[in-house]
Amino acid sequence: MFGGKLDKDQAGMWCRRLFLAGFLLLPWMWFANAALFWKWRSKTPTLRKYIWASVAAFIASFFVLAAWLVFLYTYGKDFSIWVIYPGKDYRQNGIWSSRLPVF
Repeated sequence: MFGGKLDKDQAGMWCRRLFLAGFLLLPWMWFANAALFWKWRSKTPTLRKYIWASVAAFIASFFVLAAWLVFLYTYGKDFSIWVIYPGKDYRQNGIWSSRLPVF
């Protein structure tokens, strides 16, 4: 792939690998896959399938991330699971420790 031209079989192999790499919590790989192989989309049905699946997966992951950020910024302060405060008598040890506020 790095030294010469791709044929249809090699392009299908790399397109499939990049599509599957997106499931490793790397949604930008779906975007890269669609951008890199966009000109190949009319070559074979397999390439077309992986390219359009990459586009759909990237858009879906973008909306999931956006919904999570909206939820976090609107309701994040109301949940006590984000920060667990110690009790009143708890004192942190160490040179950089300070007294934590009790709510």
